[in-house]
Amino acid sequence: MRVLHITPYFAPAYCYGGPPRSILSLCHGLQQIGVESAVLSTSANGDRELSAQITREQQFEGIHVRYTPRTFPKRFFAVSNLAASFKKQKIGCDLVHIHGCWNYLNWWCMRECRRERIPYLISPRGMLDTASLRRSRIKKQLAYLVGEKKNLSGARAFCVSTAEEQSRLELLGIKQPITVIANPLDISAFSQLPNRDAERNRLGISADETVVLYVGRLHPQKGVELLGEAMRDIRRRGIRSRLLIAGAGNANYVDSLQERFHKLVNDGTVIFAGQLNGNQRLAAFAAADVFAIASECESFGMSIAEAMAAGLPVVVSEECPWPDIETRNAGFRVKRSASAFADAISRLCPDRKLRMAMGTNGQSLVTKLSPRSVASSMCDLYEQCLDSTSNASIARAA
Repeated sequence: MRVLHITPYFAPAYCYGGPPRSILSLCHGLQQIGVESAVLSTSANGDRELSAQITREQQFEGIHVRYTPRTFPKRFFAVSNLAASFKKQKIGCDLVHIHGCWNYLNWWCMRECRRERIPYLISPRGMLDTASLRRSRIKKQLAYLVGEKKNLSGARAFCVSTAEEQSRLELLGIKQPITVIANPLDISAFSQLPNRDAERNRLGISADETVVLYVGRLHPQKGVELLGEAMRDIRRRGIRSRLLIAGAGNANYVDSLQERFHKLVNDGTVIFAGQLNGNQRLAAFAAADVFAIASECESFGMSIAEAMAAGLPVVVSEECPWPDIETRNAGFRVKRSASAFADAISRLCPDRKLRMAMGTNGQSLVTKLSPRSVASSMCDLYEQCLDSTSNASIARAA
């Protein structure tokens, strides 16, 4: 079987958060079980483009990738010479897997799949969630009427990463089968983290300070402002702690965050580390004691899974789809308010035994996310999508 993955951004464009990492892990897992994967994406890398050195290779970590150059309007991932790129990448493909919605690349490819009768399935990756639909609502309503409605109705099936996302799609009236398959995570990368003390020393953090880590896109949806306010409260309580923010985003938004918390930045309470990849990213997990994210909506929360793989207790908003965090005592799910986050983090700061116990529990939660295991479930879904006679009987995961 050969599957073509369509995504507006792909590794190493990690400034877009979890999708580039999880799609890459999925492709690796599929190759491990004998399913060939190819990727059609763009050269997008936030406000910039991926380097020519990367895009001309037409492969990344053993995965065949065609990075198409973006053109105006770049924010909608419009690309040049798309017809030729799609024609080359689709050769020999049995199925197309669409990752995401509301962008030109995916819209065009789904239209072509329908025209050429190529079966496709869609992983919305949170883009059909309520919070996402509220952003640019009028534009999305127009796009839905113009083409997205046909795109969604033409899919053989939908694949989501959590039961919560499945419920939200059902409320939207999606008629096709919706299968729940978690995002993959290579937990082996977190088995031997870099030296904890070396990274803390580099950042000027002493051994008696608790480091709260946020990893992800810097976007209003992610609630970084709430974490900053929570740290202000925690410091007023006399707790020695730091907030390490690892991520990138729109320059104006990042500037507004730094201005809002300039006093905390100046005294070192809040540290903006920028986009971290590779060993630097792992070093941030190694230096931390607690992971926190106050997102208003998450389809999966890849950084949450990574934090648990790193053995960190996690403090997440109730909107994050990880109920097992509480039931398995791997951290706290709290109301999306600065005071609720401050209370939970303050409880963890002085209690090293509690942090370690929760971290161990979290590690056990993510063992099921190996790329090979997830790819096996995905392959079953692919095969059912290809069997048009049993399309209606695609099972929904429990």
